[in-house]
Amino acid sequence: MLTPLMMRTSLSLPKPLYNQLQVLAEQRKSNVSEIIRNLLEKILAAEQNEKQKKMYAQLSKMKGMGNKGITDASTTIDATLYSKSNETSHDK
Repeated sequence: MLTPLMMRTSLSLPKPLYNQLQVLAEQRKSNVSEIIRNLLEKILAAEQNEKQKKMYAQLSKMKGMGNKGITDASTTIDATLYSKSNETSHDK
């Protein structure tokens, strides 16, 4: 049954694959559409999880790359931004 947030689509499947889906749907007392939706949701969630793992791995490599002398710039923002030690050659 379609809900207002669902889109109807069609796809072409090899007959043996469609037959397997029908058998699985019958075993689960469901329908082919529900089986396909569930499988797609699992695949897409796994893809998203894999992307997040890669992102966190990259972030982990960056850990500790910042200025180790600044421990809490939120309370020392003026000194951090405008102190003499932070001047660049074009500021002088």
